[in-house]
Amino acid sequence: MSAVRWIRACEVYEVILRSDSTYTIIYPDGVVHGTYDVREVESEVYEIFLFTEGEENYGKIKNIQITYNTISFTLLSNDCFTESKAVRDESYVEADDPYSETNRCSISASILSGAQSQIVSATQEIDTIVYEVNTDCVEVLNVTSSGLPPGVTATLENNLLIIAGTPSEGVSGTFLYEVYLDNGIIATQTTPGVYPIAKISVWGKIVVGTESFECTEVSVILRDGEKEQIITLGESIEPITFEIETNCSIDELFIRSSLPEGVIVEQIEGTTLYQITGTPISVGTDLGGILVTNRLDSYFGNVYSDDLFSIMYTLITTLPQTHTPIITLNGSSTIQLNIGDYL
Repeated sequence: MSAVRWIRACEVYEVILRSDSTYTIIYPDGVVHGTYDVREVESEVYEIFLFTEGEENYGKIKNIQITYNTISFTLLSNDCFTESKAVRDESYVEADDPYSETNRCSISASILSGAQSQIVSATQEIDTIVYEVNTDCVEVLNVTSSGLPPGVTATLENNLLIIAGTPSEGVSGTFLYEVYLDNGIIATQTTPGVYPIAKISVWGKIVVGTESFECTEVSVILRDGEKEQIITLGESIEPITFEIETNCSIDELFIRSSLPEGVIVEQIEGTTLYQITGTPISVGTDLGGILVTNRLDSYFGNVYSDDLFSIMYTLITTLPQTHTPIITLNGSSTIQLNIGDYL
């Protein structure tokens, strides 16, 4: 089980919080849009709660420190935990924001011919797969792919996305592929790159020869520990042990974790078990857990309907510490304490 890949985007390029309570977060490998709500969680302590465009919980921004032109914060989301310091973009004009719901362009694709999933014999040309692509983006669209058999390519010609070719000699097995379209601008030696505003993907399976595995089942099974825990700040959680049961090739599965800051998940060496351990570093209630899926860009709150996935939820509540005074008296010393005193 050691080949399972842990997907955590731990870097943020840009955070946009708009006056209409919408936001955009730009990661190195994707863009998330949604709505936000500023809440006072303690006296004069505020956190920004984030939701996806489908109104699912996505995460929050906390530990916020703001000056005139800088902000430092902790982002805890389904994709990422990071502590960041950012500089205000003085040139930003909300009405011209290309990432806003009003301004951002879109890309869509619908299949015209061919089967997304098919089986071919060795060195046999695949049945060409053709998608019609529609977009209102002004940029030339980029095409990238992963998982296609050697010899099979994806190209964009006159608004048609074409997946075609003959697997190379000696190639066999099962290939789970994904083809991406986006409107980003690739950096050159003289001009900077522009991160894509719109991005979509299509995917399927090509079997060359005999299928090497059947990927139909995945389950996250609790083996030990409590999924719902209440602890005091400074205490470690009781370890939670789980196991992944699947008939898939483990290299085709991805694990996402959404856990309190300070809590991690690791494989128990020499076993097929995984353990959630650690010490939360802040007070609060965190609903999260473990998501195992066969799709790279799935995350908590955004699991595609045709994904193969399994979720084990956790609910960790961290309470404030209670302080007990430690008092040393000598000889004739006296001291009077009132309820509520803190030493």
